[in-house]
Amino acid sequence: MQRGGRGGRGRGQQNSFTPHQNYQRPPPGNVPYQTSRFKEQDQVAVKIRGLPYQVRYEEIADFFRDFRYIEKSAILGVGGDGRKNGFGSILFEDHEEAAGAAQKLDGLYVGERYVELSVISYGDYLKFNGPSGGGFNSG
Repeated sequence: MQRGGRGGRGRGQQNSFTPHQNYQRPPPGNVPYQTSRFKEQDQVAVKIRGLPYQVRYEEIADFFRDFRYIEKSAILGVGGDGRKNGFGSILFEDHEEAAGAAQKLDGLYVGERYVELSVISYGDYLKFNGPSGGGFNSG
């Protein structure tokens, strides 16, 4: 896997951008995975910044395949207009898995864009697409 460099956000080819194609709406059910297993302060989720707008859940799962994440816990950030905003989050089995994934995969590519990863709390994960704005204020 490649690491992201300094400068641009890794857009790839300039001519490949088509607004109606890339600004897709996430599917219904794009909600946080709820469980009584974690406390709100448990640092068990990873916030993803820089996702391609056309990313699919399967691509996120594949990106984290070497770590124990909770299946179907990936959520995509949604802006005020209801479209994907390049943010996402995923829940892990425990803090060590979340921290390991964030450390090892930070700066690697999903599609043609490199992503920035940070560990966030379960409480922030639950509020990810809440009133504060689609992942921007989540940690």
